[in-house]
Amino acid sequence: MTRLRAALICTVSLACIVCGADVVRAEEASRQVPTTSVDPIVEVQSLISAGKLEEAELLLRGLDGDASVLASLLGLIELRRGKPKDAILHFQRVLQLDPSRTAIWLYLGQAHLEDAQPFKALAALREGRAAGESLPSYYRLLAKAEVGVGDGPAAHDSLRVGIERFPKDKSLQLDQVLLLIELGLFATATEAARTYLVEHVGDANGYAVVAETLRGAGRPLEAAAILEGAIFGRSIAKQSDEIALMARLGWAYAAADKHVAAARSFARAISLGGAQYFEAAEQFRLAGKYRQALICNANVEEPRKRVVQRLTIFIDSHSYERAAAMSAEFDRLNGWTDEARFLIAHAKVQIGNVECAQPR
Repeated sequence: MTRLRAALICTVSLACIVCGADVVRAEEASRQVPTTSVDPIVEVQSLISAGKLEEAELLLRGLDGDASVLASLLGLIELRRGKPKDAILHFQRVLQLDPSRTAIWLYLGQAHLEDAQPFKALAALREGRAAGESLPSYYRLLAKAEVGVGDGPAAHDSLRVGIERFPKDKSLQLDQVLLLIELGLFATATEAARTYLVEHVGDANGYAVVAETLRGAGRPLEAAAILEGAIFGRSIAKQSDEIALMARLGWAYAAADKHVAAARSFARAISLGGAQYFEAAEQFRLAGKYRQALICNANVEEPRKRVVQRLTIFIDSHSYERAAAMSAEFDRLNGWTDEARFLIAHAKVQIGNVECAQPR
């Protein structure tokens, strides 16, 4: 699976499980007789939603009742545990016991996707279309399965239909942008991303996902443009979000070999309260800005990481005497590596200290 496809899938999975729980509640609500006490099935559903899976299973195992209902909830528990193979067995049993439970096809499709079986997932989701069409996340699941079988155009069409039915659902819109990137339609994707971000001003996660996906697709400057629009358009309210986006801007410029711009982006993140000292120092070093590199390097917290980077700065800046003098620091930190030995030996040769240049 490509990095881009993984990014698309990453945005879907948990939402689909939650939608499944909603389907169970909606389906069971029509079957339950109101009582004055807490219905144990409702209590199990609440425990699952809260992530208390052990408690939910313990309670569920002690219940009597409709076997198909109990099996569907056991399947949902296994799905939340990350055990799709076990979930598949439960959901298949539900359909054997009660074929009228069409919503279970959605669970089965989710489980097959988690089990890396997109063809089976697609077949299951098509069987469950009647139950799924009222849920925005159904179209996300369907598109995910279609991407998995290599049918990008069908995935795009599924998301388009979903957006038409649920125009206010921003997850569908964001998935459409990611899919366009997956299909290599970068100009269309960038335009769609800008439209999405204009409609959802302040969505820091949206900016981050789109930019990271563009960078992963080898389009770092397009990613940088998206991030700059967010940061300098003053659409991000939280300082922590601005720091994170500024750091992503640094990585985008670094991927494009724009080292000065990358270094300044990391430095800006630092000025806002970030801790990207190592990244800033590295980009200043690559840009030949050695004084700024050393200033940032002095604040790198991890000692071994700091001294190795400082050594490379000295070597790159031809400060061979300072590099050669770092042997004591490596001794003190017990931080010798083959690279450090080679660089210090090289520095000693450069200053004419050939006898001391022997590897340690």
